[in-house]
Amino acid sequence: MKQIGHFLTFLASLLIRVLAAVLAGVLLLTLVYCIPTEPIEQNLALSAEVFAAEGVMPELFPWCTSILDNQTDAVMLSHAAHTTAESPIVQAMTANRHHIDGLDSPAALVAHYLGGQPFDTQIPYYQYWHGYLVFLKPLLYFTTYQGIRLINTFTQAVLLILLCGLMLRKGLKHCLVPFLISLALLMPVTLAMSLQFSTCYYILTLGSIAILLAKDHLDQKDAFIFLYIGIATAFFDFLTYPIATLGIPAVFYFSMLTCKNIQESFSRGVKICFSWGFGYGIMWAGKWLVGSLITGINILTTASSKIAERTSVNTTSQGSLVEDLYTALSINIRSFLHSPVMLILALYVLTILFLLFLSWKKKRFTVSEAATALFPFLVLAFLPPIWYMVTANHSTIHHWFTYKALIVSAFAGMCALTHLRNTTN
Repeated sequence: MKQIGHFLTFLASLLIRVLAAVLAGVLLLTLVYCIPTEPIEQNLALSAEVFAAEGVMPELFPWCTSILDNQTDAVMLSHAAHTTAESPIVQAMTANRHHIDGLDSPAALVAHYLGGQPFDTQIPYYQYWHGYLVFLKPLLYFTTYQGIRLINTFTQAVLLILLCGLMLRKGLKHCLVPFLISLALLMPVTLAMSLQFSTCYYILTLGSIAILLAKDHLDQKDAFIFLYIGIATAFFDFLTYPIATLGIPAVFYFSMLTCKNIQESFSRGVKICFSWGFGYGIMWAGKWLVGSLITGINILTTASSKIAERTSVNTTSQGSLVEDLYTALSINIRSFLHSPVMLILALYVLTILFLLFLSWKKKRFTVSEAATALFPFLVLAFLPPIWYMVTANHSTIHHWFTYKALIVSAFAGMCALTHLRNTTN
């Protein structure tokens, strides 16, 4: 009974924080919808030139998976420029955008801002928070899409330097090379040039920084840090590679811990995964509930049907359950492997395996010790495949960016080997 009481108290503390985040999200979005859209429209007219030149899904390099999601970026920009006579809070919850029927989103921006063709339809996008507008609307007020790409590049570089510096200061230098290899597999150029891909990078990087800064107080703060990471993912992300915002900080988390046995690793892992999932799920549901109450529109029904679609195993193969799940997993793995960085990863792994073999030959560690050290990382490495199976439809259709979640597997796998090497040296 005492354990149940502790759990209910813990659950209540998580719920209070998520409800506060829901209210904060509504307030922030309402405030940015008070920003005048005239300067945004002017900068969007200048931004349309990019889409005229690049098209919908340009691929930067033929030798790796490097597609830019200009389609979704154009949707995001359209949301930022949209305004009606409705109150800011209603606009924030309905998330409408102007569009031209029969055209994709980049083409619609080009036709309107460069060709003078009027918008002829309005499209709502209820199911997401669109939290990125908290930053995108103010940025578009002062600069263009081209300028935002430059700001993205600079900010992402600064965060990378900060995170790498913290790894060195907090005794995690063995994680540095695995992280840089994993980041290279994300194709950093696409992260800087696509707003769509940036959100999860910012969240996983800031989340990892928070974990490193809380190193000496993780026992008290771990659940709440991962709760807020889950909340931020639901608020800002457009369902790109959200599981990475759990997996990458979790790898840093276990890299700083010394778990006595597999049971301790398991219980800690369940705790942080539950906290992240609670924040992610309840925050997202909070938008549907609050949005429905504010607008009078049944957003819950719309969102539920979309979730049923995205989590279905009905993929393009139209095969059996096993075939569809295999399709979702294999197509993402193929996209992930299509990079010369995989050669660097393979060389790194083979080197560490050779060193571990030498240590094992000298009997510096037992199989039991190896299993305890490797267990949490190997479990984390399986998070992306599980995610692909749960979201088979979405992960198959959008494999050209959902593959990015596999950096969790790469980072966790490399850190597992380096962690074992360090603990047995």
